Amino acid sequence: MVENSKDAARARADLRFKKQEEAATVRQKAMAEYVAESDARQIKTNKLRALRLAKEAEDLANAPAVPAKKPARAKKNRAGSLRMTLETRNRCPERIMRCFRL
Repeated sequence: MVENSKDAARARADLRFKKQEEAATVRQKAMAEYVAESDARQIKTNKLRALRLAKEAEDLANAPAVPAKKPARAKKNRAGSLRMTLETRNRCPERIMRCFRL
């Protein structure tokens, strides 16, 4: 009976070991596939980047000279001034002058 239980324990241990070995093999295969896909993606990315940079350089070399634009002038805020000059104040109607009393 002791030998029988030893054989059963040994069989369970062998089964557990085989499962662990299979899991390790599956993990190794999955990792190898992941690394291969990652390497392929990196190679493709580098190729596309090189093509894009070459195209941008070609476009820049073939681009016609564009004259520099003048910077846009700031628009004047006509009603933004809190202090009005005396001339403007004299021209304003009575109701507007109440808003701008100094």
